[in-house]
Amino acid sequence: MNYRTTVILAVMAIVVGIALFFVFQHERQTTIIVEGQNRLFASLTASDISEIVIERGQPDPQRVVLERFDSQWRLREPVAALAGADEAQHVATLLAGLQYDRSLELTSENAAQFGLAPPMATVSFRSTSGRHELLVGSAAGLAGDQFAYVTRPGDSVAYLVDRQINSVAAADAEDFRSRSLLEFDPQSINTIKLERDDQTIILHRTEGQWRLAEPVRALAGQQAVDTIIQNLAQLQAAQFVDDEPQSLDEFGLDNPQLSVELSPSDGFPSAEEPSESDLVRVNFGLHADLDRNLVYARVLPQANVYSVAGTAFRDINKGLDQLRSNRLVNLDPESLEFLSIEVDGTSVSLEREDNRWRMTAPEKANADSAEVNRLLRTLSELEVRAWSDKVSLADPSVGLDAPRGTIRWRHKGETQNNFVRIGRRTADDRQWAMEGRSNIAAAINPAAIDALNRSWMSLYDRTIWDVSPQQIRRVRWTLDGQTVTIERLDSTGGDSATAAADDAWRMTSPVEMAIDQQRAETLLQAAATVRAADFVAPVSAAMDYDLDEPNLQLTLWLQLPDGDGLKQMDLAGALKDGRWYGLAADVPLMALPESLIHALRRPLTGGGPVDFDASRVSQIEITSPDWQLILGRSGADWSVLGDAPFDVNPDRPAAYLEDLQEVEPFSVASYKADNLVDYGLEEPQWSILLRILGGDIELLVSGNGPEDGLKYATVKGTGIVYTLDATSLSRIQRQRLFFRQTN
Repeated sequence: MNYRTTVILAVMAIVVGIALFFVFQHERQTTIIVEGQNRLFASLTASDISEIVIERGQPDPQRVVLERFDSQWRLREPVAALAGADEAQHVATLLAGLQYDRSLELTSENAAQFGLAPPMATVSFRSTSGRHELLVGSAAGLAGDQFAYVTRPGDSVAYLVDRQINSVAAADAEDFRSRSLLEFDPQSINTIKLERDDQTIILHRTEGQWRLAEPVRALAGQQAVDTIIQNLAQLQAAQFVDDEPQSLDEFGLDNPQLSVELSPSDGFPSAEEPSESDLVRVNFGLHADLDRNLVYARVLPQANVYSVAGTAFRDINKGLDQLRSNRLVNLDPESLEFLSIEVDGTSVSLEREDNRWRMTAPEKANADSAEVNRLLRTLSELEVRAWSDKVSLADPSVGLDAPRGTIRWRHKGETQNNFVRIGRRTADDRQWAMEGRSNIAAAINPAAIDALNRSWMSLYDRTIWDVSPQQIRRVRWTLDGQTVTIERLDSTGGDSATAAADDAWRMTSPVEMAIDQQRAETLLQAAATVRAADFVAPVSAAMDYDLDEPNLQLTLWLQLPDGDGLKQMDLAGALKDGRWYGLAADVPLMALPESLIHALRRPLTGGGPVDFDASRVSQIEITSPDWQLILGRSGADWSVLGDAPFDVNPDRPAAYLEDLQEVEPFSVASYKADNLVDYGLEEPQWSILLRILGGDIELLVSGNGPEDGLKYATVKGTGIVYTLDATSLSRIQRQRLFFRQTN
């Protein structure tokens, strides 16, 4: 530590010591009457206080009067205005809970030292217990001046209280004044008028939707209008400029650049004229600063002049084009209940019933919710590129004299349809549209209108039927020339309309046989809910899709809810150009889902075609188009029998048997094949014979199949012909080298 620092610290210590000496000396000369925390106004609460008066003399004279009306604080003097709720309530809370740590004897000698002769200010208030008055003096104490002296008129005692009372005593009216300029409920506003020298804009809210009424009739941008209302509701004074202006000229408020009027009236002739107190009126004048960050404003009928934020003014001061909706069709999907679209001669009408969309034209049917929602999104995204009030309906050059189409819609609660005319595409490749209640035309993207030209079939509900699998009592299908019937049987083995849900399923044709119950349930799930992949044509076009001679027939018999009888549902299908098409009651021609075809073709027998115990196999005989191999087992060892023997890899025969057990048929071509010649199985391409204790098994694989990648196969003697795909064939058709031991 250097010499200079030492001197500075020594001087500071002397100053602090002198200050402490005078404080302690002062307290020795003043009698301390009470020490400890005490309430100055016992049992008083902030809600008891209804008026606060702050009076201050020279050199800064001020009288501020705050009064509470219906739980709301207002300034009464020096200007009548709304008070800030937090500021006024803070003073009431401070006064009601005022505590003193100590009280000192007050004499004529120390009153001036305490700042109480004369006082800094007088703070009085009215409460439920009467009027109270405080004389506020100066601050006291060290380390932050945490106390202030106060006394009551006529008291001979000074109290040391929270020094926040000094801030109250020094406050001006502006410190208590609310900066919120307007009080209104945004939801109560139904009319907005924006007036400028060259234009008046009027907007009305009708059935929850804002529309322009003047100078044009058109749909308004809901967000743009909401921005105006929100900015007015939150408008605040940046400065309190003049409460009694002698002239409005200097503020530009004698001829304001913008006048705004909000009214609860909806603008209809039958509506009652709103009272003056129901109106919200604001004038905006000149900019209040060179940077144009502030604008002078006046709330009518008051005389007061304020400055407000320029950003708020700009958000309120919207022009006609800014207030127009940039959407051609203003839809609320949640409340929409009717929609009709006609474009290029194609039309469709939709209505919402019990929260579900139905087509009402050109045919009556359930509509697909996902497709309707996509259509609504397309409509909602029809964006306006430009507006024009110079387009005539009679002008053939804009294509509105003979429209390309119309869009009509109605929301819940609306009494009439909204509609938009869509004009023909013009020579300069423009597309004009006109909202039905306006005389303003909108230029839109022609491609967006092209997207609306959709077939009514695309809106059909793709659910052909959707029933509970538990309702199904019988299923019959004809596919690939084979008819199969499965039925739910009761515990006694008979067909029963009252059979339990867990009764077994059994095949009754083309053969009587037990089937795998899990596979039966999988089939029922696919058959119980059938959805079209797409709708492709009206029913009249059935012959074009070979449905006059279908190669698929599916029939379900359902248990009726009252238990009396069965209901029948039918579906026909045909394969054309590699795709399955179908026909059912009350729907157009459809593309069938491949999953349904696969479920009907899937084997209902459990496991694979070759079911055996590998440990009981004593010999494997494989015959391919080019060679034959016989493998015999002795204990755990395998060897080649016959000509051209070789050393056998001991693991490969066991692996081959596992592969045979895991073969999964792709489909069943026939459950009762009387003639294997039709499948090329009388002279199979491959034969795998398993010699097994208790009975041999021989798997035959044809060189033919119903389509590329599939081959027919059967287990000799079963009468069931399967198809195998490439995966299963690769497990069966092993080469001789697969079994050879390699060094």
